Amino acid sequence: MSIIVKYRGVEIERGDKNVLKGVTFSLSKGEFYYLVGRVGSGKSSLMKTMYADVPLYSGDCAEIMGFDLLSIKKSQIPYLRRKIGIVFQDFQLLQDRSVSGNLKFVLKATGWNNKNDIDSRIDEVLSMVGMANKSYKMPHELSGGEQQRIVIARALLNKPDLILADEPTGNLDPQTGYQIAALLHQLSNAGHCVVMATHNLQLASDFPGKLMRCEGKQLIVE
Repeated sequence: MSIIVKYRGVEIERGDKNVLKGVTFSLSKGEFYYLVGRVGSGKSSLMKTMYADVPLYSGDCAEIMGFDLLSIKKSQIPYLRRKIGIVFQDFQLLQDRSVSGNLKFVLKATGWNNKNDIDSRIDEVLSMVGMANKSYKMPHELSGGEQQRIVIARALLNKPDLILADEPTGNLDPQTGYQIAALLHQLSNAGHCVVMATHNLQLASDFPGKLMRCEGKQLIVE
């Protein structure tokens, strides 16, 4: 399988605090990875390094889809982020516009200009997440599970090879969380690489994937 992320001997720091050291792992297309560990163990920090929200200063190698995170320029970061779909726990949808408006905002911000192409892509991603008939709804009119499906649709807009989901079921009831985990696994089976940070180890049992554990300032790949 095609490796799209490769870290070797990477140190991750927040402020003057060492969060993770000697981080070494690789991620491949079409694979599903669970990222687990206690609160404050470095899960979110590790994810944020992958889209250059937390900078990396030292390591032997930190490459992601052709970008070198150890030397990436600020001007390159938007292009890196277009290759990554990010699913947030707290949705981060724009409350003053519809589902379609939220998705259109992202496409226009990432260089899409043709109205027909924009409308077609919005229809396509909403169908992929089972929300084809919800494009006119405002975020507050949707349930938590429906909002998370829209967030996943938003993450898919630019056809990313890598999807990072940071506690995507954390604010959902167990049944809805189960459905979201199932949807993310479908995307992995379709060829996306998915990394899902979670505290719910039952999901890892119900939906098998590779396990990465943050513990004692180390990343343990099982």
